Amino acid sequence: MWYTGLYAAGRSAFTGMHGGHPLPGNLMLEELVTGSEAGKNAAEWASTSLFGGATRMEEELSAAQSRVDALFSSEGSPVGHAAKALSTAMRIIEGNSDQSSLAVVQASINEISASGIRVTDPSRRMNTELVSALHLEGLLAIAGAISSQEEEE
Repeated sequence: MWYTGLYAAGRSAFTGMHGGHPLPGNLMLEELVTGSEAGKNAAEWASTSLFGGATRMEEELSAAQSRVDALFSSEGSPVGHAAKALSTAMRIIEGNSDQSSLAVVQASINEISASGIRVTDPSRRMNTELVSALHLEGLLAIAGAISSQEEEE
């Protein structure tokens, strides 16, 4: 059975070249020869192949880079301020599910999201503030989902 782009070498290719009881030296030779041929054919195939999803991966990479670049802009609240505002907003929900409280929480979350988050450390390597900012963006999305779900109930 043939699968485009799938290659096997050595014993896994099961060529039967040396019969049922090959000598160890012959196995090594078979692995070298079939590995070399499989590698050449795989390289040739890969150089002309359009891998499924490659365009989508490039688009997502570009979107992620834009998202990180936006965190380094001069717009938005510093990470610590945004985190404190989110924490304060979410404390309102604790044990309190009346509609006016939920509306305040949703408004706070919308305000934090609209103003954006800003990283103050300009480094792009080993930047723990950047990690915190990305984490905070996720928490904002979760908080928004929680508050809107509470409103529906």
